[in-house]
Amino acid sequence: MPGYFLAVHLNATETENRHDTLMMINGGVACLGQIAFEQGWETEAIDETFTGSEEPVEEIVSQKIDRALTQSQRAIVVGFSVLEYNARRSIELAQKLREKFGDHIKLIAGGQ
Repeated sequence: MPGYFLAVHLNATETENRHDTLMMINGGVACLGQIAFEQGWETEAIDETFTGSEEPVEEIVSQKIDRALTQSQRAIVVGFSVLEYNARRSIELAQKLREKFGDHIKLIAGGQ
């Protein structure tokens, strides 16, 4: 049964020059979102560099999950695009989301 897929790519304060995304959302996040969309899932992608908000990414992600949970009983999947520079933050955010949402969300991670 299709559901909601939220793809997340975190930036890193120690990384000033992002070579994977110069003018657009992270390629991995965009690809995962497109695949989920083609399978009938509602999808959103968040690349922290391009959120358009000063709000911490944890709050942005949590709000989107809250909205998805109130609008649907379908599966909520949060996927992380993980590279060496953002692995620690990705794991920390995944742990916080697991604590907050428990079994209401499924977490996946992948990357180079």
